[in-house]
Amino acid sequence: MATQEISDGSYSAIRNKDTNEVTIRGTLRLNGTAEYAPIMALLEEALSAGMVTVDLRGLQFLNSSGIAFLMRFAVKVREAKGSLRLRGSKKIPWHSKSLQNLQRIVPEIRVDLE
Repeated sequence: MATQEISDGSYSAIRNKDTNEVTIRGTLRLNGTAEYAPIMALLEEALSAGMVTVDLRGLQFLNSSGIAFLMRFAVKVREAKGSLRLRGSKKIPWHSKSLQNLQRIVPEIRVDLE
């Protein structure tokens, strides 16, 4: 399995190149666009390879900069006429609200809450 990984101890973002799925786990409390840039680059690379699935079920916390980062990526998907599936958890309160709000703004996104 070919993978790429970004992590700092509090979070990890791992791309499985075989399935083109990016799994993000932990707690993301990064500040602004610059700090989210490595994760954005990972997601953009996945997008260039086709349909992207982002598994957020293990992401316990995402700050407002992170929500804005997800929105920017969703807009990039729309502009590229790409396909994005977000997997979230019904057990994590912010997933239902924030992921469904993203879907309202970018209807092409598929949101699966498990």
